[in-house]
Amino acid sequence: MPRLSQMPITKTFTLECDPEATVTIRQATTNDLIFLADVFGKQTQIFRDNDESSEVRIEKTWNMEEIKRERSRLTLVGCNLEVEETGASWFTFRETPNGNMPGDPIKFKQAWGLLPPSYKEDIYKAVIKVNTDWNPAHQGE
Repeated sequence: MPRLSQMPITKTFTLECDPEATVTIRQATTNDLIFLADVFGKQTQIFRDNDESSEVRIEKTWNMEEIKRERSRLTLVGCNLEVEETGASWFTFRETPNGNMPGDPIKFKQAWGLLPPSYKEDIYKAVIKVNTDWNPAHQGE
């Protein structure tokens, strides 16, 4: 019988913009994909039944930078960046039996927003290397 590991695939990367900085990224789970679809998919349907024709309107609302942030939040499970003034970890994580998992979403959003753009881009490049289905070349984003 085939067996699947409950431990996600993870890889550690050195950031191009800072050779001393490393991040560990895990492969997204089906739950992560469902969460992202729910967050960024808004659908409105309108049916008119007063005549033979019907109208369906579908609306989707999303922002690519938000998608990058959320994909990174869901898959970033390790990082050695520290806040210069305090020495605290830039990002926080929670420990589980299946390894580190993302921490508080609000704290992540705040920390992500303070990153220099080069760090943000390098982290997202690592996310794409582990989660190849999110590569724009594969999806036409």
